[in-house]
Amino acid sequence: MKKKIVVFSLAYAPLVGGAEIAVAEIAKRLPLYQFDIYTKRFSSEHLSEEFFGNVRVIRINGSKISYPFRAMLLAARAHARAPYSASWS
Repeated sequence: MKKKIVVFSLAYAPLVGGAEIAVAEIAKRLPLYQFDIYTKRFSSEHLSEEFFGNVRVIRINGSKISYPFRAMLLAARAHARAPYSASWS
């Protein structure tokens, strides 16, 4: 079973900047790990969940202020089912 890493990032693909590019590049270089990225859903055009190779992107509805709390709650629930090995925020 792959080790899992949880990542908290306000934005992620298709909205990309330096941090988002870094996460994508690191994930490509660590294929033995599964990355779960919790990000804000900025548009209803963006899927609420999608996969890019070994990266699962979970987009969360709500404001920028509520994002950290909602992301942490969802990640804590996921961690209870299948523990994460590391976190990056």
